[in-house]
Amino acid sequence: MEMQEGRKGWQWDEYTMPVTYREELEDCIRNDTASWLSAAKEYEKKTLATQIREKRNELLAKCDFAVLQDAPTDKEVWSAYRQALRDVPEQPGFPYTIEWPKWPGNAEGKEK
Repeated sequence: MEMQEGRKGWQWDEYTMPVTYREELEDCIRNDTASWLSAAKEYEKKTLATQIREKRNELLAKCDFAVLQDAPTDKEVWSAYRQALRDVPEQPGFPYTIEWPKWPGNAEGKEK
C-alpha cells in the first residue's frame, strides 16, 4: 500500500488467487507478504493471458472458412488477419493491453 502525495487515504491493488486453507496461512502471508503478492500478481497475469488466448482462439476458429482452398475470399487478407491474431501474445503489454486486429470481412466471408 502506498500513500500518494497530496491525497488523503491509501491506494492499493487487490489480487485474488485460490489457496488451500491451513491454520497458519494468515501468519504465512503476513510474514512473507512480498512473495504472496508476487504469486498473486503472477496468477492474475496467467489467468488473464489464458482468457485472452481463448478469445483469440475463438476468433481464429470463426475465420477458418476464409482460408479454405475453395473459399471465395481474399486469402492474403485473411491470412494476414489470422497471423495478427496469432501474434497477439507477442504484443507489448500483453495480457493487460491488447490491440485486436480488425475483422477483414463479414461472417459470409465477403470482403468489405
